[in-house]
Amino acid sequence: MKPSRPKSQTIDEQTKPKDLPADPNDELVWLAQHPEEVARHAGKWIAVHGRRIIAAGDKLQEVLSLAEAQGVSQPLLHRVRERDIADWIF
Repeated sequence: MKPSRPKSQTIDEQTKPKDLPADPNDELVWLAQHPEEVARHAGKWIAVHGRRIIAAGDKLQEVLSLAEAQGVSQPLLHRVRERDIADWIF
């Protein structure tokens, strides 16, 4: 009988933290596809997890704390600038 080789370490559903989205690009794609929803938060910080905004506020730490209170320790954090909104909508 052959000795078994150790399996390589990969990030899969068992080892990946539960608060991370299935695809790390989901949030970026969602932001690009939903400018109207993002525009509602002009001048604010937002936390995006999966395909939704889970927190918004004036201060980065405030938004991160709100996301963590929902069990999400690593959301995508984004500052929605006024001039970006003008580029998206017009």
